[in-house]
Amino acid sequence: MANISWKNGVNGNFGTAANWNPGTVPTTANIAQITPDGTYTVLLNLNRTLSGLTLGGTSGTQTLNNNGFTLTLNGVSTVGANGVLNLTSGTINGTGALTVSGKLNWSGGTLSGTGKKTVTGILNLSGNQSLNGTTLETT
Repeated sequence: MANISWKNGVNGNFGTAANWNPGTVPTTANIAQITPDGTYTVLLNLNRTLSGLTLGGTSGTQTLNNNGFTLTLNGVSTVGANGVLNLTSGTINGTGALTVSGKLNWSGGTLSGTGKKTVTGILNLSGNQSLNGTTLETT
């Protein structure tokens, strides 16, 4: 598995190759790393299957917005203390475990798949959510 890293601490679309180092959009064989310091938002603008996701750097706030697409995580994925995952519609699923020590804002959409979802940070719930075939644990 190769890591594909977000290039700069700037806003942008997940599906734009120029936003990633080495200039390719992460795929099934990759772990997507959205970790450069700074405050910015990455918009998931296509359905995507990944080997994993690392969201959150050491300073600032790194946000990933899912507003209607399917993000499949088939390996270990983390949202660090400075990461924010917004699920307003769409789906996050897959066989991999997802641990959120930062923030999950869940105002719509679906969490599904066999991978366990654990929130040790902040979980904000509003609107209509769907939990389908997965476990959501909060601590």
